[in-house]
Amino acid sequence: MENTTTPTYLCNVEFDWHYPGQPESTVVYERYFESDSADTDDVAKEFIESFIKNYQIGVCTTSNIKVIEVKRVLTFDDWVEKYNPVKNKISESNSFEGYAFDYCNDCGDTDCISCMEWSFVKNQAPDTVWTMVAEGDDFALISGFHWVNRHCYFVSSKPVEKEDLSTVYTVI
Repeated sequence: MENTTTPTYLCNVEFDWHYPGQPESTVVYERYFESDSADTDDVAKEFIESFIKNYQIGVCTTSNIKVIEVKRVLTFDDWVEKYNPVKNKISESNSFEGYAFDYCNDCGDTDCISCMEWSFVKNQAPDTVWTMVAEGDDFALISGFHWVNRHCYFVSSKPVEKEDLSTVYTVI
C-alpha cells in the first residue's frame, strides 16, 4: 500500500539576524515541517523559505543561514495509515480521532468508563497494543504496554511489525 500521508521532517536551522542599531542575534529555529520532497536539501530550502521572510521585514536582515538538521520523523498519521487502529466504542471520545483508550488502576467501580477501556486493552493481543507516552513537552506512540509516562493506549488491527518494535511515532 502506498503511503498517502505527507512526510514530516524535524528541521533545525541557525542564522544571524540583524536590526540596525542593535547587536546581531543568532537565531536557532526548529520546527516540524511537512514536505512531499524526499530530498533533504529541498526540504531544508522549503523550510527556510516558509519562515525567513518574517525575519527580513523592513530594515532587518539575515545572514549566515546554516542547516543544522533535517530529519524525517514518523508521525501519528503515519501510524494510523500503517496499523489501522481500532476505534474506541466504549467511550464516544474524539480524543485522537476516537482511537485512544484510557487506563485505570482497577478502582472496582463497575460503571467506571476508564476501567472498561483498560479491561478492553488488557484483553488484546500484546503485539497490537501501543502506548502514548510523554517525552518532556512532546508525546510519542510506541509499541507494547508501558507504564512510565503513559498518557493513553491504542489498539491496532494488525500486529506490530518487527521493524517497528523500537520505532517512535511522534504525536504532533
